[in-house]
Amino acid sequence: MPPIKLPPLPIIWIGLATAFSLLGDQALYALLPLYFEELGLIPFQVGIILSANRWIRLVTNQLAENSTSRFSPKALSLCALFVGSLLTAYYAFSHSFTLLLLARLMWGLCFSFIRHAGTMTVVSMKDGHLLGQKIGYYEGFSRMGSITGLLFGAILFDWIGFSSTFLIFAVLSLLAVPLGMMSPIPKTPWKQSHRWAAPGEKAIHLWGMLFCGFTIGIVGQGLLISTLGFVLESRYGSSATLFGFVLGISTINGIMLASRWVMQSIGAPFLGALVDHIGLRKSASFFFLSGALALAWLSYVTELTSLFPGILIFFACGTTLQIALISGIGKQGPKNYAKFVTASDIGSAAGPVLGWTLLEFIGNPNIAFIAGICFYAIAALVSPFTFKK
Repeated sequence: MPPIKLPPLPIIWIGLATAFSLLGDQALYALLPLYFEELGLIPFQVGIILSANRWIRLVTNQLAENSTSRFSPKALSLCALFVGSLLTAYYAFSHSFTLLLLARLMWGLCFSFIRHAGTMTVVSMKDGHLLGQKIGYYEGFSRMGSITGLLFGAILFDWIGFSSTFLIFAVLSLLAVPLGMMSPIPKTPWKQSHRWAAPGEKAIHLWGMLFCGFTIGIVGQGLLISTLGFVLESRYGSSATLFGFVLGISTINGIMLASRWVMQSIGAPFLGALVDHIGLRKSASFFFLSGALALAWLSYVTELTSLFPGILIFFACGTTLQIALISGIGKQGPKNYAKFVTASDIGSAAGPVLGWTLLEFIGNPNIAFIAGICFYAIAALVSPFTFKK
C-alpha cells in the first residue's frame, strides 16, 4: 500500500473554498424536510427543491466545461463562490416555493463551476500514481462544509431557528472567495481534448462508468440523504434517546448525515490510498456489493443505536466509490469528466423525487433503502466491465 503523504497546501485551499461554499446547500438538506410545513410546502415540493440544483447541472456541467475551455477557470470559479454565498442568505428570507426553486437552480449553476474547476485542478497536479490520495484529500477538505452545514445547521436550527441559521452560514460562506483566490486554479483555459492518463493506460468503458456514477448519485446523494429525516421521524417521533441523551430528531438526523462527511473528511485520504493499492476495478466491485449489504442492514434493524454501524459502513463505501470513479474518469480529461458528473447529477436529482414519491404512494419508510439495494447490486455487476485494467 502506498505511503500516506501530507496534503499539498494547494489542495487545502481548493478544498476549503469548496467547503465554505457548501454550507447553505447542506443545511437545507437537514432542515427543509423538517421545516417544510412552516414554509407552506407539501412533500412533493420538498423533493423538487432538494433536487432542482442537480437537475439544472445536467445542463450547467457542460456549460462549465465549455466555459473553462474558453475563459479563465479561476475567474469563473471565484464568481460562482461569491454568488453561492448570496444564495445562502436568500434561503433565510424566501418562503415561496417558486423563489426557493429559482435559488436552487442558481446554486446548481454555481456548483458546476466550483466542482469542475476544483477537481480538474487536483487531477492535473503531479504525482499521478497517487491520484486516489489527492482526490481523497480534496474530497475530505471540501466535505468539511457538509459536516458543518448538516450537523451545526441542525443544532443551530433547534436553538435559533431556520432564518438565523442561514444568515450565519451566509456570512461564513463569503470566506470561500479569498480561499479561492489563494488556490492554484489556472487562469488560462483548459483544452477540451486534454487527457492526464499515463502513456499506454487503457481508457475506461464510458457507459459503464456513467451508470456507476448515476448509481452513487441516486442512492448516496439522493435517496438516503433526502429521506433519512422522514424515516427517523416515522420510526421514533419528534425526539429520541441516543446514547443516553434525549435529542430532537432534527439533531439526530444531522448527526447521522454529518457522519458521512466525517467519514469522508477523515477517511478519504486512507481510502484513496487503498484505491491506489488494490486498483480501480476491484475497488468498485467490492464496495458496491458492501454498500448493498449495508443498506440491507439499515432496512432490517429498528434500534436507533444499531443504525450507526450500517450508516458508517455505507458512507465509507460511498466515499471509496466516489474516489475510485473520479480517479478513473478524471484522467480522461475535462470533457469525459463533465459527462460523468452529469450522470451522477441525474441520479442525485432523481433520488429525492423518487424517494419522496415512493414514500407518498407506498408509505413504507424502508422503501428508499430497498430501492438503493437494487441499484447498488446492479452496479456491482456492471463495474467489473467498466475498468479495462
